[in-house]
Amino acid sequence: IGCSVINKSGEHLGIISDVWIMPANDVWVMQTEKGEIPLPVIDDVILSTDILNKTITVYMMEGLLDLARQNAKEEDEY
Repeated sequence: IGCSVINKSGEHLGIISDVWIMPANDVWVMQTEKGEIPLPVIDDVILSTDILNKTITVYMMEGLLDLARQNAKEEDEY
């Protein structure tokens, strides 16, 4: 929690705000300006972790960013 999340190009995407321990694989929750995005802790998504510098490099699979947009819309409706 508190690690910066970047993509392969070095662009800052968000900050890890929560960890969900799940049966199949853990999920790290990334807080962004548009809302929270669940990141499955699998090799296809989490490319590298640099604990010393508190940086996680990820590949944003298609559809993950849309989850934050959906959450933001749902919150705005209430």
